[in-house]
Amino acid sequence: MKTKKKVLSIIVVTALFIGLLSSVRITADAALNAKCYTIKTGNTTVYSDTGLSKKSGTIYDSDELTVVSIGDGFAKVKYPVTGTNKTKTGYIKSKAIVLKSTSGEPTVAKAKSETYKRPNGGGYGSVAKGDAVYKLGTSGDYVQVMYPVSSGFKIAFVTKTGWKVITGEITLTALSKGLYKNSKAKITCGFDGYTTTVGRHEGIDIAYQVNAPIYSLTDGKVIRVHAGSLGSGGLSTIAIYNSSVKKTVIYLHSKPSVKEGTTVKKGDKIGVQSWRGVTAITGSHTHVEVRDGKEKYAAISVGDSKLENSNPTSFWNSQGYSIK
Repeated sequence: MKTKKKVLSIIVVTALFIGLLSSVRITADAALNAKCYTIKTGNTTVYSDTGLSKKSGTIYDSDELTVVSIGDGFAKVKYPVTGTNKTKTGYIKSKAIVLKSTSGEPTVAKAKSETYKRPNGGGYGSVAKGDAVYKLGTSGDYVQVMYPVSSGFKIAFVTKTGWKVITGEITLTALSKGLYKNSKAKITCGFDGYTTTVGRHEGIDIAYQVNAPIYSLTDGKVIRVHAGSLGSGGLSTIAIYNSSVKKTVIYLHSKPSVKEGTTVKKGDKIGVQSWRGVTAITGSHTHVEVRDGKEKYAAISVGDSKLENSNPTSFWNSQGYSIK
């Protein structure tokens, strides 16, 4: 059950964005407390007045801001002072942090979806199932949203697919079925799910049958292919980088059928299930791993106690998959 404070905060938020729609100037401070980054990279000028005429500072694209309130064309923000633990308060153009709001009413999230600092930016957390999510507009393949967190709110971006997951417009497909296009495929080991093997499992293992076709789970460019060979010493790799979300999906143990430099779409065949880098044919499976940035190699799993990759659940949800 929501607390009285949270209910009041949501009322304030709704009023603020209705204000944006109706071009009503809002100058009074409000308990918005929304964290965000500027939409575009580069420096943003800060002013000491709501008329944005007196320069007083600079916000850098690496700075996380706290939005105090939003008015007609301006926003009051708190931002970090470089080289110190202090913050300053000032005014910036509202378009630097929010797109024009398309709705003053929130959508209750039907499923979890990963968020990003800005279009083509780094990860910024995730919308949780049941969150009241405000849609603030679209930019290319992304939708800007505002959603509640423990300390207030976040203003961030989700992919268009992620937004459809939030609204319930699309139903999540089992990751195993997406990989094999066959409902008989099953997850045999989850992320960080080793029980008898020493080390931290960096991906998700999925299996159907030897020589069964496997398909790309995302759009992207193939940045590395290594065919490998059958047996424990012949690890194969297919690395597909998606520049829109700055993540690489790496597939291990399969027999590749794509070439390095190829652009693939979600659902394109990329190989067949094999046991390249696996001790015996009975252990045949496909290891699917999500890495931040452009990576050509999988993280070490067997015998390594360090977990390099973050839990991929929210990423897969944002791409339209459930972990099944």
